[in-house]
Amino acid sequence: MRKILPLSLTAALLAAALLGLGPTAQADAPPEEEIYGNQLLTPDERSDYNARMQSLTTIEEREAYRLEHKRRMQDRAQKRGLQYDQRGVLNPYQSEGLSGAQ
Repeated sequence: MRKILPLSLTAALLAAALLGLGPTAQADAPPEEEIYGNQLLTPDERSDYNARMQSLTTIEEREAYRLEHKRRMQDRAQKRGLQYDQRGVLNPYQSEGLSGAQ
């Protein structure tokens, strides 16, 4: 005999799948555009950043890592002759230093 899921449960599961709320969703990983200095990172560096952030267990550890990362990205930008604006966005007219390579 086949079991039939109640309509409300089926709808909830479908909504969760469509919204990416299933077990494979990475809730703690920030989207690439939210990683400070994303334009200067290689794909491997982005993955490492996300893995490190997910491994940290306290808000204080994550904030300390964010600040350390921000300082490293500012140093990298400066070495390439790039500047961040007040919002933390690189000047798009200085595109030659945005290759992501170190």
